[in-house]
Amino acid sequence: MRVLMISTDRKLFEDGSPVCERTKKYGEHMKELHIVVFALKNLGLEKKKISDNITLYPTNSLTRFQYVHNAINIGKRLKYDRVTTQDPFLAGLVGVSLAKNADVALQIQVHTDFLSKGFVAKSGLNRFYKKVARHTILKADCIRVVSEGIKDSIGREYGLTKMPEVLPIFVDTEAIKNAPKTEKEFPFQIVMASRLEPEKDIKRAIRIFSEVAKDNRDIGLIVLGSGGERVRLEKCARESEVEGKVLFKGWIDDPATYIKSSDLFLQTSRFEGYGVSVVEALASGVPTLSTDVGIAKEYGADVFETDEELKNKIERYIENGGKGELKNYPYKNEEEYIKKYVKMIETCDC
Repeated sequence: MRVLMISTDRKLFEDGSPVCERTKKYGEHMKELHIVVFALKNLGLEKKKISDNITLYPTNSLTRFQYVHNAINIGKRLKYDRVTTQDPFLAGLVGVSLAKNADVALQIQVHTDFLSKGFVAKSGLNRFYKKVARHTILKADCIRVVSEGIKDSIGREYGLTKMPEVLPIFVDTEAIKNAPKTEKEFPFQIVMASRLEPEKDIKRAIRIFSEVAKDNRDIGLIVLGSGGERVRLEKCARESEVEGKVLFKGWIDDPATYIKSSDLFLQTSRFEGYGVSVVEALASGVPTLSTDVGIAKEYGADVFETDEELKNKIERYIENGGKGELKNYPYKNEEEYIKKYVKMIETCDC
């Protein structure tokens, strides 16, 4: 089987990166894998073979507005039996065009809950993406989603006769269980791990944490991750008078080491497609508090809705402790996931 993939992940070009190494394993089960990657010309990326049968093609676009056009032009020069796209948005548009051009089946992958209120409310661009997704989803021959929640919402929204197939993201839970712990920085340590962006709503976490900290001097909040909100979040911590109790650690290659040493994991996202860090926390045995997004509730997290509920639950864990348990995780190992991933593409028919 020759597969054409439309991707936005430029880490594919980084030798040894997790996505590069996993993609090589996909290729072991395919005749050829061609991957067109959205990328600006100023990044200096070049066509690259990462294994004997896997080739990367950067679009080398002058602007982001040219991604779709450039990707279609590259794809038209290639031979393939299936098309898969890593999102239903601009990559989806490319996939629809190229699958039709070659008269082959199109699989669209959905990693984001683009029908959630939080996604739509974030920006005008997201509202545009939602409209694009309606077009591409209805053109797809099959759809892969990463959670039951996304499957249900897409099925309801579009009245699909053929429901999406659920294939969650693989997380190496055994490696997490065997990972070392870092030294705790607070007697009772809460940890968060995510991009520092508005949709993660970390400001809400800091605000509620500051209320709990008034009566609990020995608690602290560790925030792992980087992003555009860091300065605003640091200001929020100062204004909430918990600057010394909220520590921003930046991007950490292995957040599991911090998560495992903590007493509580917290996620306040407005929307999630999946939630890798929640899986990491539960696999570590750390109790996990989360908004009802992604796979949080399905996999065993303690979910909350209101600020008052969040505050009360944090206080309860401080007083009584707790244990996290990962439930319903579908994979024994990575090889099982790889085979299911490839089979899902192979069995996608027009």
